[in-house]
Amino acid sequence: MLGFGKMQSRYAGVGAWNKFLRASVVLTAVLGLCAGMLCANLFYEQISMGSALFAGFFLKEERTGYWWFLCRQRLVGYLCLIGAGCFRIGKWVMYALIIWFGFSFGLLCALSVAQYSLVGVLLCACGLLPQVLFYIPAFFLLFHAVMHYGLNIGIAGGVAAHRRTYTILALIGFLLCLAGVFLECYVNPELMLILLNKY
Repeated sequence: MLGFGKMQSRYAGVGAWNKFLRASVVLTAVLGLCAGMLCANLFYEQISMGSALFAGFFLKEERTGYWWFLCRQRLVGYLCLIGAGCFRIGKWVMYALIIWFGFSFGLLCALSVAQYSLVGVLLCACGLLPQVLFYIPAFFLLFHAVMHYGLNIGIAGGVAAHRRTYTILALIGFLLCLAGVFLECYVNPELMLILLNKY
């Protein structure tokens, strides 16, 4: 299996490498999405057994406790990604996450439609808003940093420039992620409760 360094050498120029990255992200996300939908259809009874969708922790928990829960889940995870991005494994971790995001979204969509019919599509979209508008840019800023600068941080020649760019992108991404956590904690539950009470 080719490493990312060898694959990057096959695509001369930043433009060609960026096109390859975009295509690989789309393909990876679609594979994860399809896998999630397939899993939901094959194991629907086992997955949905026990409790209704959208009736979990995030709608019941006291806000302060939910805030710290999200900080542990989102921010600590993002910091771990920043650290992993400085090593070769970081690139593979980013693609693994894209598969997981696609799988989770596909699973959620399929379960939403199965339990709530077409209203489930609206519920699924509302469950991601507005925090996803910050999480997605945060992830892809870090993805860009890892793919273009991560491995070069420890290479002699241009170390300072690469480290500075990587740090700036990672910091901006972290702030976006923090804003997403705030919205997920204090705005999204209210939207979900309004929608669930209506339907």
